[in-house]
Amino acid sequence: MVDFIVKDLNEAIATLPAKTAQNVSTEQGRINKEVAQSFLGRVTLYEGTWQKFRNNTARANTLLDASVAASGAVITGAQYQLFAPAALGDSAQKYLFILENQKSNPANITKSANNEYILANRYDWTLRQIRQNVSRQAQVMSPTKILSI
Repeated sequence: MVDFIVKDLNEAIATLPAKTAQNVSTEQGRINKEVAQSFLGRVTLYEGTWQKFRNNTARANTLLDASVAASGAVITGAQYQLFAPAALGDSAQKYLFILENQKSNPANITKSANNEYILANRYDWTLRQIRQNVSRQAQVMSPTKILSI
């Protein structure tokens, strides 16, 4: 099964466009070459480690080498970097997930300054609301007679 996943990911890597600075805003949230490479790195790392601890050393080494190569390609591509703006100093990790409101961080940094996410989820405030207050509304359960049997 893993061989099929690895084969599919390698085929996708060969055909997907690479992330470039020109298409960042329009392509955010879409799959690109680096996304497939990072996923290939995770899949082969997991399976390689699994095989290693089941004494299948040859298979493990092949998969772990593939993981190193795929992850290394993402790292050397230099399209992504850790979120650590100098203006926030040591507190950058506190503000990583609250950049949607510029007033919520002291440096007034926007989400466009964050290049850490390899596959971002674009959230449309208008289209993705559930329109229910989940924390305040409880569903009433009515057990049936079958439940008591």
